[in-house]
This record gives sequence, structure tokens and C-alpha cells, in this order.
Amino acid sequence: MWDAETGDLLMKLDGHTDYIKSIAFSPDGRRIATGSGDKTVRIWDCDPAAERWNEVRAIQRATPDAEGLVAELYAELVDPAAVVARIEADEALDPLALRAVLQREVDAANAAAKGD
Repeated sequence: MWDAETGDLLMKLDGHTDYIKSIAFSPDGRRIATGSGDKTVRIWDCDPAAERWNEVRAIQRATPDAEGLVAELYAELVDPAAVVARIEADEALDPLALRAVLQREVDAANAAAKGD
């Protein structure tokens, strides 16, 4: 299942051995039933996907502020470990968003160092 707005993968329904041909959601949205060409029906728990979706949304909302803050901290401290330590020490900061942005910064720096 993908987020219709972003295209992000929310939940992978592994288990059927053929294409999923039908899908139904429970009224409370907590379960999905799928029917497949392999002649099986599976019931899926959506709560983990909902939790992941909520985490992704929280990160997306916090990312613009996090990007600016990580850039400032990275310029000040240079060392990624020091930036992470500062983020973890400040309870007012959203560590998930900041870590996601910091990881992108570190990945970009590593790629640049390797000449990618």
C-alpha cells in the first residue's frame, strides 16, 4: 500500500503467491482483507502501517524546520556525532525528523568524499 499523496510505501502485503484481485477495508480501518489469484484470502492488521504513516507525516511536518536546524548545527559542530548528541540532549527537538535530515547530510558528505 502506498500513500496516495506522496507515493511512499506504507505497508507491503507479502504472502500471496499471485496478484491481489480484490481488497476490502474493515469499517474501523484497522484490518484489510485481500483476495488473490492464488485462491487465498488474507486478513492484514493495519495498525503497524497506521503507526508508520503517522511517523512519516510527523517527520514531513517537522522536516523544513529540521533542515535549517541541522544545517546550523552541522556548520557549528561539523562532527555528525556531536550534532546527534545535541539533538538528543534537547527534548524540545523532534529527534526523528532531525535524524532523518542529518542522515541525508551525512550520506551527501560521504558521497561527495567518495566522488559519487
